Amino acid sequence: MKSEIIAELKKGLVSLDKSDIKCSSRGLLSLSYCQKNIDEILSGDFITELEEIIKVNQQQLTEIDQTIHEYLINLRQNLNSKLSSMSQSSDSQCQQTISPNPSISYDVVYVPNPSSGYIYRTKQSLTQINPEFNISWEQSNFVKQKRIGKGASGSETWLAKEIKSKHLYVLKEIDYYTNEEKQIAMQEISFLLQYIQNLKLKQTQISSPTLQFFHIVEPLGLFHNQQGDKVSVVMDYFSNGDMRQYIDNMKKSDQQINPDLAWRITGQITSMINQFHANGIIIGDLLPENVLLTEDFQVKLCLIK
Repeated sequence: MKSEIIAELKKGLVSLDKSDIKCSSRGLLSLSYCQKNIDEILSGDFITELEEIIKVNQQQLTEIDQTIHEYLINLRQNLNSKLSSMSQSSDSQCQQTISPNPSISYDVVYVPNPSSGYIYRTKQSLTQINPEFNISWEQSNFVKQKRIGKGASGSETWLAKEIKSKHLYVLKEIDYYTNEEKQIAMQEISFLLQYIQNLKLKQTQISSPTLQFFHIVEPLGLFHNQQGDKVSVVMDYFSNGDMRQYIDNMKKSDQQINPDLAWRITGQITSMINQFHANGIIIGDLLPENVLLTEDFQVKLCLIK
């Protein structure tokens, strides 16, 4: 399935429709951040094809072409960086399993930056995006209640109680051992924080019904485990769970959803998709497990994998 998606995205790069090219270039750029996708993306002398596409695009730089050009340049840079890393690492290093080193600072990772290639991204820098993002939490501040989810990538989702406030939160545990895992984790969190801040800024500038409610689960803070190989992202807990749980519960109780509620949820999902698309973001992981329902059945999308 992944091979087919990557193949279709490659075809989209040579489409006559600029929207297809923009979608495909952004999609391939996102996939290129994961090492597991590199071989598939590079198949068929893709680097040479990419160079030709960049040359053609340089000849006609309208506003949308400029955006596409940036995506393509970043994709080329990312692929070349991955190739360089692969050539420098040996098979023996890949097979080694070692314990996390206590002397390593787990707060500093490299995160892609379009202008300068790579920059240091620290926990402190996340508070520059959102000053309310809590980086003072520690593992000892929470007591896990139960596991409420497990992602395809191995991440686990826990319901936990903060000891001091007795407030319930959701903890999304993400692998944070290798540089690549740190890069992906911090990239996702910083992207979400920046996106939400941009939405809030737009809300103060214009009056729009689609901006009155943010259809996205906002990261509230994070902390590392004692070993330093996992990072937990703290998020709000929504009592109605996710759409998959809601559908399964309805089936088990042999109930049918109220038509008014069904249309209300459908309308909110549509509004959510429109909110993302209006801000140039394509949702590539819209699954029932990622669609959460608040106590009053407002729809929220969780993008932390």
